[in-house]
Amino acid sequence: MSMEKFTVTLKTVTPLFLGGAKPDEEAELRASSIKGAMRFWYRAIDADYNERVESGKPDSPTWEEKIFGSAGTGQGCFSIRLKDDSMKDNKEWNHDDYPNKNGVRYLSFSMCMGGNRRKYIPPNADIHITLAFHHKPKDKEKVSILALLWLLGHIGGLGSRSRRGFGTVALQSWGNCQWDECNMLRIAHGVQSGDNWWKTFNDGLNVLKEWFPKSNVTIQQN
Repeated sequence: MSMEKFTVTLKTVTPLFLGGAKPDEEAELRASSIKGAMRFWYRAIDADYNERVESGKPDSPTWEEKIFGSAGTGQGCFSIRLKDDSMKDNKEWNHDDYPNKNGVRYLSFSMCMGGNRRKYIPPNADIHITLAFHHKPKDKEKVSILALLWLLGHIGGLGSRSRRGFGTVALQSWGNCQWDECNMLRIAHGVQSGDNWWKTFNDGLNVLKEWFPKSNVTIQQN
């Protein structure tokens, strides 16, 4: 029996700082970094992430362990493979590239400390993420994975300084995903106006509220 899998595409919106052992030499996006971000957004959306899959059975894995795996329960329901051809064009960060943007210089001050010049993945780089499933996903696993990817690709980021606006990524497509749930969770990026983006985004939040009724999902427009 062939392994079920599909590929989603994210696009970098702002410079992405993320490296391995030598971040000053190369900006490298790893599957473990993607999975860590996915786990963050899963915990944010599913109030039952720490509940047992089989209630009342102490040896049953939690939903988080079922989806992502753990040392005690083994591998999760999926593995990740990255196609990073478009991310090999690293650039070197330089404050002087933004002479009139004090906010950018301030938020990225640590990237040039001590004469270091951090490498980064520039905006408009495509990140292709293939998820391969080790078993046929249950409905709970499907909506959890789609929800966390949708959140990551609409209001999330990757790498260093992601809470300062760097590493922002935008979900582009569900690729070859055949799940019916994909049609329920529309992607806001690419619509014609800010108002349409906000409407599509809120429609998506309403879908998440249906999928995860215990979660208090509320985002206000300023």
